[in-house]
Amino acid sequence: MRRSFRTAEKHVTNRRSLSLASLLIRYALMLAGIAFIAFLPLICALGAGTVASMAGCQLDEGSVHACYILGEDRGPLLYEMGVLGWFILMSFPAGILLLICWAIALIAQLYQYYRIQ
Repeated sequence: MRRSFRTAEKHVTNRRSLSLASLLIRYALMLAGIAFIAFLPLICALGAGTVASMAGCQLDEGSVHACYILGEDRGPLLYEMGVLGWFILMSFPAGILLLICWAIALIAQLYQYYRIQ
């Protein structure tokens, strides 16, 4: 089977554009995952507060309060989830640093990709 040079060039160009699209999708998913993990302690604390307010229970960081949901005491679990919000003091700055590192890596790979073309 014979191919012309033009057909081969089109094949390589299409392959590169698919590679760029998959690269951008992977980086976008990774950046979204990092942001989600950075905000996860805050999401847990807000979720615990929402569940406690819907059940009519008291939730604070001082002590565990009884909170009966579906016949079982969920106070200790809600307390732990509420106190978990303090971990955002560590996870948020770490997430920002990781986002910056991944953004720099993305820019470096995009520079290399367009330099090759």
